[in-house]
This record gives sequence, C-alpha cells and structure tokens, in this order.
Amino acid sequence: MVYITSRRATPRREARADVKVYTNTERVTLRVNGIAQPVQTVRHRMATWQNVALRTGVNHLTVTGNRGAADSIDWEVVPNN
Repeated sequence: MVYITSRRATPRREARADVKVYTNTERVTLRVNGIAQPVQTVRHRMATWQNVALRTGVNHLTVTGNRGAADSIDWEVVPNN
C-alpha cells in the first residue's frame, strides 16, 4: 500500500512542495511529471521528499513501492499574480 497525502491541496500557489507518503513497503520512488526523484527508505511507515520542484499548471505525481503498489495524483500550481 502507498498513499500520497495532501490530495486536496490544489490548486497550489508555491512552485515547491513537500511530498509525504504513507506506506507499508521498505522503499518508495516518486516521479514528478515523469522525472524520478531520489528513492526514499521508509521510516515509521512514512517517506517524505522535501522541497520538490513543481511547474506552473498541472503536475502528475506517481509513487511506487518496492512491492509494486502505486498511487498517483495531480497537483495544479497557479502562481500569485
């Protein structure tokens, strides 16, 4: 099982965000718009990527656990004008 938190926190104003995942796997991989981020080792059933760059518009995030479980969401970034 993997679960990306802050699912409803969209639209977002900031182009950087922390991505937090709950999981029962040992390692998880995050992809943001198809670009892999560093693999995280899970501690206390949670993994966090800090200060992840997002682009203006829709960003597709996918997290995959080492056992094959996956979750994905879309976050939209709408900067302040």
